[in-house]
Order: sequence, then C-alpha cells, then structure tokens
Amino acid sequence: MQTCFGYLLALALCAAGPASAQLPELRTGARVRIHTAGAAEPLTGTIAYQTASDLAVLRAPDDTAMVSLAAISRVDVSGGRRSNALRGAKLGALLGAGVGAALGMAAMAEQDGYFDYGAEVIPVSMVGGGILGGALGLLIGAASGSEQWVPAMGTVAVAPSPRGVSVSASFPF
Repeated sequence: MQTCFGYLLALALCAAGPASAQLPELRTGARVRIHTAGAAEPLTGTIAYQTASDLAVLRAPDDTAMVSLAAISRVDVSGGRRSNALRGAKLGALLGAGVGAALGMAAMAEQDGYFDYGAEVIPVSMVGGGILGGALGLLIGAASGSEQWVPAMGTVAVAPSPRGVSVSASFPF
C-alpha cells in the first residue's frame, strides 16, 4: 500500500509543475487579467496574439505588453460587467432610513413651537428616508458597474500536511 502511495505521490509531484505552467489557448481579443510572479498589480488588457513563449497584451491603443508564459501564475478572463444597482439600493435604503430616523428624533425633540411631533414621526421618517435613499442608491449603483473575472486555468498545489503531503487541484468548468 505504501508503494502505491509513493508512486501516486511521485506522479503528482511530476504533474504539478507542468499542469500549473500550461496556459489554455486564449482567443485573440479576449479581455484578460494576468498575474505574474513578482508583480504587485495584475496586468489587465486585451490579448493581441500568443506565441509559443510569449503573450502580447494590449493595455491601451498604442501600449502593448509582452508577458513570458513561464512568468504567468494565474490568468482570469473577463466575464463581462455587472451592474451594482441592487447593492446600491440596499446601501442607499439603509443610509436613508438612518438619516430619516435621526431627522425624526430631531423633529420630535424640538419644543419651541416649530415642531411639535410625537414619537410616531420616527418610523414615518425612517420609511420615507429609506425609500428616497434606496431610489438614489439604485440610480448610482446602476450607473456604476464592476467587471467579473473568471479563472482561465486550473491550479495544482502540493504542500506538506500533518500526515505527509497533500495534493489539491482546482479546475474551472
């Protein structure tokens, strides 16, 4: 049994390097985010072309970066932009309800003749503030968006564990 485990471990160690170094065939024109060893920020752009050893990434109309395939640790492909409308509406409603509650308490506390409201003004102002804040947050969230990234290649990791060596693999599909 230990011999079988030894063979499987040796096979995993041999396959870990080539499997993580393989880059899938990325189509020209795909928007990518490339993580390289030693770089603080990932390189984001559009694939211009791919050779056997390099990848040309168009960052701006006249700015092409050449990246060695051996230096790439992870590649993400753009899955498109997503609206933040729902998130903005939730945050706006929460902030609007809080402001409405504060204004309701301030209106209830005033005793010099201008405002003479009871405690019932607090929930009313919270609902009104929540509706107005939610609508404003919805508009702001719909105007802004964030790009969604999908991993383009799998990873194989070999690490020590308390009972020996652990091998893990992750592949998108």
